[in-house]
Amino acid sequence: IRYVRQKKHISVIENFKSTLNFAQGEYFMWIAADDVLSEKNYIKNILKKLNNKIDYIFPDVDTVNDKDEIIRKNRMKPFKKARSKFDFAKASIYINSHILYALFKTKVLKDNFLYLEKFNHLKCYQEGLFVHVISTDMKGKFVPEVKKFYRRHNQNLSSVLTAGQLLPFFLEYSLSSLGYFFFHKELKNIEK
Repeated sequence: IRYVRQKKHISVIENFKSTLNFAQGEYFMWIAADDVLSEKNYIKNILKKLNNKIDYIFPDVDTVNDKDEIIRKNRMKPFKKARSKFDFAKASIYINSHILYALFKTKVLKDNFLYLEKFNHLKCYQEGLFVHVISTDMKGKFVPEVKKFYRRHNQNLSSVLTAGQLLPFFLEYSLSSLGYFFFHKELKNIEK
């Protein structure tokens, strides 16, 4: 285990990049300090489902409050029946941010980090386009029998900022994502 403390305050995305740059192993996973893994064998159980054909693997997510009470179950349900690139792209629109905390092949993550860096200046929705790209262009697998608990509390930035403050960040992320989906070669050719 390697502990690294930044000398000065850096942005969320810069922190993600710094942590990833220290990674030396074949696999990599971020986890937020206020979130919780469902079991002590979480990584072992999720890693069992990974194979050479998969770039990342992700669990189901329940939202808990600051008292550890579940307030929303099965957040990743839209991915349950996702098989094709289109299915994954569609599911990533319904529930976006949690794939950021998947277990990735480190190389895949490093090759696609530029989609996170692009939105370093946003206070919220920084991970949105990255999640769409990963969901659409990489091969992922949803593992519903493993859970992660996402903690929702009054210190989450999306809780602290007003809707008016969040709107410009959401619009920039949304417009960029629309452009990505609109110009995606494989998604353009899917019949309705």
